[in-house]
Amino acid sequence: MRKLMKLETTHLSDVAPKLKNYLSPDYVFIPLEDNFKLNLKDNKKVLKGEYITDTAISYVSGRACGIKNCLTPKGLKRCLVVENDFKEQGKKIKKLTNEEMFNYLSKELAIKLQDKSRNLIFSIIEDEPLIYTYSMLVNNYFQELLDTIDYIKEMFNYQNFYIVIKDNEKKNIENLISTLGMYPYIKLVTIPNVYPILRTDYLFNVLNIKEGIVLNPEEVFEINNVLRYKKNVTEKYLSISGLDIKPCVINVKLGSKVSDVLKLAKVKVDDYDIFLNGCISGKKVVALDDLIVTKDLRALVFNKKDELVTANCINCGLCKAYCPAGINPKYIYENRMNVSQECLDKCLKCGLCNYVCPSYIDLKSVIEAGEKDED
Repeated sequence: MRKLMKLETTHLSDVAPKLKNYLSPDYVFIPLEDNFKLNLKDNKKVLKGEYITDTAISYVSGRACGIKNCLTPKGLKRCLVVENDFKEQGKKIKKLTNEEMFNYLSKELAIKLQDKSRNLIFSIIEDEPLIYTYSMLVNNYFQELLDTIDYIKEMFNYQNFYIVIKDNEKKNIENLISTLGMYPYIKLVTIPNVYPILRTDYLFNVLNIKEGIVLNPEEVFEINNVLRYKKNVTEKYLSISGLDIKPCVINVKLGSKVSDVLKLAKVKVDDYDIFLNGCISGKKVVALDDLIVTKDLRALVFNKKDELVTANCINCGLCKAYCPAGINPKYIYENRMNVSQECLDKCLKCGLCNYVCPSYIDLKSVIEAGEKDED
């Protein structure tokens, strides 16, 4: 197992203590799958939690008023625009069998839960520094999340249950220790604050297991809402942070425009480079105008714009030394026209090569571009 990198991070205690809320946008934008078929009434009125396609729900009650292309962490998506009537009229999930309930979970989560693994891992790990989404969610709902793990225990046939958390999460560790006496079958495991954990076999090696289902706090919270309380998820936590701004976490209505949410955070966006879901492995955003909040957006990280200039490679070897996949980013960069797909496929997209490069060479983008060209 390759040695991972220790990163300096701030703690949850450094985050603005009071959770902010942005739950009443004028419009929400709901991403639609390819070849979607809208299920709208003649008056185009929709309810909160109502299915507008076979897989997409409305996050508010209101009136559908058009289709617009919006930016998400997964690229440009066609979205249904719903004008909020601010009445929050909801559509409840009717009583269903356990098997039918899977249809109300996100596709990826439903597939996870139906895996035949014996081990369930509740991971409170944010690999990237400066992200507090999972920490804040556990801090505010740790009892409810543990109750959901207990519910999962009764519903599925997992034999071993683990909670894994980084050892710098002092507050959440204390909360969990004070409560876990009620759940003697759950093993709490603290691990060093190293990067990247979730993209490697590091976690399974620490737990001394060969396989397992890994659920993060957002996924457990979705199970809590859907399977226990028969409610669809229509909001989420979003971290706003950076190296020189006061970090905060905002409870946001899904489908909101990010530019509107940032007004609440009081960040002067023109002064920063903005990264989705982390400054190491995340994607840099050029413009915020069409970016919306989706389930897979956990954080916006702001770095001060600078004038760092890419220099020639100095052959220091740091990118190869720190690569957790054991590949040579410098070789890929210099041979990008001829490198094999097999070599590209080994990349974990963790961004450590960029992070350690003293010449500021964007090695990660070269590897990702090679993979896209092959698709």
